[in-house]
Amino acid sequence: MLDCPKNGFNIIKKISFTYVAIDVFHYGHLKLLQQAKEYSEYHICGLLTDEVCIQWNGNIIMTYHERFPILNSLVCVDEIIKQSSIDPTENLKLIHHRYPNAEIILFEGHQEWKNMPGSNFVRSINGRIIKPEFYPRLTRSFIKDELSKSNNKSEFDIESYLIGNISYFSINNATKAKVLESLEPLLTLSKIEELFVFTSSNWERFSSNIIMEIKNKFSGEIIVRSSSSLEDSLKYSNAGLFHSELNVDSNCVESIKSAINKVIDSYINKGDTEKNQQILIQSQTKDIKISGVLLTRDIEKKAPYYVINYDLGKRTDTVTSGLVNNNIRIIKNINNKRLPKPWKNLIKAVNEIEDLLDDLALDIEFAIKNNNEIVIFQVRPLAAVNRFIDCPDNKVYGLLREIMSKYKDLSKASVFNKSYTLSDMSFWNPAEIIGSRADNLSYSLYHYILLNEEWNKGLLPLGYKDVSRSIMVRILNKPYIELETAFKALMPKEVDEETEKLLLKYYIDEIRKNPELHDKIEFKVSLNCFLPTTDISLKKIKKILGKDSYNGFRNSLISQTQNIFNSFDKIKNNDLKALDKLNKKRIVKIDRYNSSNLHHRISMIIDLLDDVKELGSSQFSRMARLAFIGNQYLKSLITCGIVQKEEIDSFLYSIETVASRLNDDFQKVSNNEISIKGFNKVYGHLRPGTYNINHLPYNKEPRYLNIKTENFIKQKINKYDEKKLNTKHIEKKIDKYLNQFEIKISARNLLDYIEKTTQLREEFKFEFTKNLSLAIEWLAEVGQEIGFCREKLSFLTVESLKGISKSTTLFEIRELWSAQIEGQILKENISNYINLPSIIFDKIDLECVILRSSSPNFITSKKITSELINLEDLGSNEFDQINNKIVLIEKADPGFDWIFSKNISGLVTMYGGVGSHMAIRCAEFGIPAAIGCGQVLYKQLKDSRLINLDCNNKLITNL
Repeated sequence: MLDCPKNGFNIIKKISFTYVAIDVFHYGHLKLLQQAKEYSEYHICGLLTDEVCIQWNGNIIMTYHERFPILNSLVCVDEIIKQSSIDPTENLKLIHHRYPNAEIILFEGHQEWKNMPGSNFVRSINGRIIKPEFYPRLTRSFIKDELSKSNNKSEFDIESYLIGNISYFSINNATKAKVLESLEPLLTLSKIEELFVFTSSNWERFSSNIIMEIKNKFSGEIIVRSSSSLEDSLKYSNAGLFHSELNVDSNCVESIKSAINKVIDSYINKGDTEKNQQILIQSQTKDIKISGVLLTRDIEKKAPYYVINYDLGKRTDTVTSGLVNNNIRIIKNINNKRLPKPWKNLIKAVNEIEDLLDDLALDIEFAIKNNNEIVIFQVRPLAAVNRFIDCPDNKVYGLLREIMSKYKDLSKASVFNKSYTLSDMSFWNPAEIIGSRADNLSYSLYHYILLNEEWNKGLLPLGYKDVSRSIMVRILNKPYIELETAFKALMPKEVDEETEKLLLKYYIDEIRKNPELHDKIEFKVSLNCFLPTTDISLKKIKKILGKDSYNGFRNSLISQTQNIFNSFDKIKNNDLKALDKLNKKRIVKIDRYNSSNLHHRISMIIDLLDDVKELGSSQFSRMARLAFIGNQYLKSLITCGIVQKEEIDSFLYSIETVASRLNDDFQKVSNNEISIKGFNKVYGHLRPGTYNINHLPYNKEPRYLNIKTENFIKQKINKYDEKKLNTKHIEKKIDKYLNQFEIKISARNLLDYIEKTTQLREEFKFEFTKNLSLAIEWLAEVGQEIGFCREKLSFLTVESLKGISKSTTLFEIRELWSAQIEGQILKENISNYINLPSIIFDKIDLECVILRSSSPNFITSKKITSELINLEDLGSNEFDQINNKIVLIEKADPGFDWIFSKNISGLVTMYGGVGSHMAIRCAEFGIPAAIGCGQVLYKQLKDSRLINLDCNNKLITNL
């Protein structure tokens, strides 16, 4: 809301409006602001937010709160308003609403823009646009160039670096050896191994003397290290650029010579021809239990975390060489008493080094010995953080305290009072479906239509426990699944309370011991139906439960599973009726939408979502669970040796699903057998990111359908031209086993069940997302009418829509949503500095964040070597580049099915379980894939060009 000027808004006839960044305030700005005041009675200036300045210029010199007083001190500016976009239209609309009788004069300084932002609106209200005289001599780029000229004697701008003591890292003379020599006598909490340093020119002239000195000075194994002036500077580190030789015998002249020559050769090979570059000799550290690299800042955002990449073992080069990348991130203000072993001594030692160097951002190579002694191998300035603006450390610390408090409050309401465990990839896989850091709207939609209580309502008719609660919570902008809630909801309802507690403790203990299983809880941890392999799994918990509880639990699994098979047809028919009703109600709403006013259209968006809750969500939840049971049966039969994996693969390939129809219709579009309009009539609602308003659906992004026939995927079995797969040979083997099995079902009925549930799970998802996608698009249309783009709308929630009543004016809607959007943007900006783990077992996991290596779910038994291409790096006009490539995606859902029209050779995702959408798709099409490789491996692969994907041996190798 704009403040009323002192002289009253009824008197003002002319208002001038300018907008500026002024993070480098100069005479050109002053001339613009003075001219604007001369043309009007009242001059309002929009001051761009920090976020806009960063987007526009790449960085900022001064923050908003530093720039505001400068602008506020000028007599030529009457009022300042915040501007959250480079486009001033929203502010101009607010001014016009406040002063409807005043002429608005827009002063636009960006002369090179043909269609100046805000100009259309100003013309529409009969305002004026004045182009002030441009003052080119003092532009931001001019000032930058002039400063560069005046500073040509130095290669580095000291003031732009994170404040710290740089005496150890002089611009031209810093080397690894000199830094270690200067630190060695000052360290009390860590040690630096004995040093011997000489130059390449020394070696050329006095090699015999040097070898003799090394033999006299050292015994046992030594390490011969590079120590070039091209390493470890303030401007760049060049870490790992030159050679270092480990495990060199100090008594063997030839070994010493060879190692030193290798280091010198690496200088020459990398273009360093300086004759006085140093070579550093040290004793080889023994009895190492942990080695690695510690960064005193998170180089991704400059956030206040100790980032530790480490390896458990004797070698000291596995981390720097990229062979191992275990990772933990520790908030810098953590209380030493809460520091977990073995990091307590290391952080204390690093604190001492930071104090000596006035908290300069550092990159430290270290080892922890078996006796817990800390050895420092290298200390260098962390040049990478120089490209980021300073992080608001105190705000980060304050926000972390808030989320730890929130976690504590959430844990009080846990379904199991012994623990409260959160996972971003268990059961309903939120990291895969809506993203590891989900936008507000995506989270709200996913929670509202499915994960509030509908997910559990869908399981009740199948005989599972009633938990009657939401299963998804949010820590900052990261969604999590409550593991205790998930495990309880996957138990038969007959399980008594005491057995329930014992099972919950067992399941959570299993995840603590094997956290890599958190995305596989339904298959690897929870016993949620009776399978041919269930008795093997039950052996692990027989002692835990006791005889009576064990028998009761086993019998409940048998009776529940038998009931599911017996009642499947009735459940299926009822759910299909609900789905049909959902479709009919949607058609009626579509017919009424265009003739409705704004308030009614907002109401219809909510109605679409409520229809999904009533007629689609529970039904989909139920069918998904039924399909998971069928999938588990197939895997169990393979494990027991009843059937071969190749036989089951052929059976799965033969099932006609939404994906196979979509794939065939993609091909028909490429062959001009059906039109794009006809294709979109069926599939147009699909979008990459089912819940994401920023991703366009197929019917609004034609480049998804830019298909070349030669790029089209070759399916192993053509589902339309081939006769149905003959499964008689499989049925005989399965029947022979099932005749002795405690669940009474024939092989034919089991395979029919698996085929139908596989089809219907995807059909239900496909159909209910029509409502969801339509609701998102209607919201985009409403937002455009009010003045909000898709990106801004993504900061809203379902509650933002439900808060609009018939009496809410258009201005009030705009004001309400603007406030919510702005507040969420501010919250997101600080939230992104916080590191959050994939699994939270306790509060300490929020302070010591472990980025866990996940075990990917390998699909097929194929082995391929191919170029890797990151889909997120491609524009929509570059999609055909994925042809014959292994595609890398962070997360994927049904909207990404278009990639299967491009003849990809393989797929790797960060998130995704063995039963996830993309896992099923790749199995169906016979595409080798690694689904859910985890954060650590994914980050490594993002920098890879060529990889070997060996699904049979479960390996991914960089080439």
